[in-house]
Amino acid sequence: MEPATTTIDPVPSPTTSAATTTTTTTTTLPKGTQSPLNGLYVLDETSVERRVIAVKIDNHAEARPQSGVEQADAMIELMAEGVTRFIALSLQTDIDYLGPNRSVRPTDPTLVRPLNATLVISGGQDWIKSIVSSVGVPLNGEIPPASFRRSHRSAPHNLYVSTLLHRNLATRRGYSDEPMQQRWFEWGELQGTEFATEVTLNWTPGLVVTWKYEEGRYVRYLGQNTQNWTDEIRETIEPMAYDTLIVIMAEMFWQGAPSGAGSAVPVMTTIGSGVAQVFSGGKVTTGTWQRRTNNDPFTLHTDSGEEMLVPPGQLWVNIFPRDRAVDWD
Repeated sequence: MEPATTTIDPVPSPTTSAATTTTTTTTTLPKGTQSPLNGLYVLDETSVERRVIAVKIDNHAEARPQSGVEQADAMIELMAEGVTRFIALSLQTDIDYLGPNRSVRPTDPTLVRPLNATLVISGGQDWIKSIVSSVGVPLNGEIPPASFRRSHRSAPHNLYVSTLLHRNLATRRGYSDEPMQQRWFEWGELQGTEFATEVTLNWTPGLVVTWKYEEGRYVRYLGQNTQNWTDEIRETIEPMAYDTLIVIMAEMFWQGAPSGAGSAVPVMTTIGSGVAQVFSGGKVTTGTWQRRTNNDPFTLHTDSGEEMLVPPGQLWVNIFPRDRAVDWD
């Protein structure tokens, strides 16, 4: 069992290595290497020639506003029990203060396996962690100083992580630092012409998320109010905003431990096929997704059968229950 951390008050950011990038640009850089994770060009090729760090993020009301998610190269959202949780993905950008960090669910390793990611969690039921191992995804748990608690919130909503320190921890543990071997999606200009300046995802009756296209990005709303992020010292509070939204509509079911011990949790079926949408620039492309194994990324095709292209930028990928509504206008 991994040791628990103690609660500490804010301290200066880690200084054990060179300064890390603090924001992810949405401006196309000069000719160079294109990130396989979000399609943006990077000036330093070595920044994408390493493992992805995937961090499970709390989305309980007491965990908001989250921190560090605005710096992630891409985000994934999927169902937990009665609410969603996120996975923040760090490749060319490292984040000193990211969280709150929460526990693993069975769908998580199936999504990050094709990214060659190390998954950072706060814990989880043993039967779920055995699934992670069987999928072949390395795990980092709550190990200081890479993970640390803050006193301004109550547990379990007060655990934060440094992706740089978890990256170093993964190296010390002997995990592979092999980079992504294939692009997550096919990058290119959006093919759709239908306008989609407001996108609503009805996750649950108590969690309806609306993304409004404002000043070139999709801004996240819960009800009439923006869902925000905040910095470590809690002086800056800004709305979550991303360049491109992807919706993967998949079957959801509930699964418990084979022994009957432990609680059942929602699981998304991410192998097979289903409906998909890509939203960017205030427009939408509709089509389908396909995926053969957990080792494969999603492949997307338009309704006319062409390969669906995803515009480069900070991505928000929704693994969304197929029996629930996605609306746009």
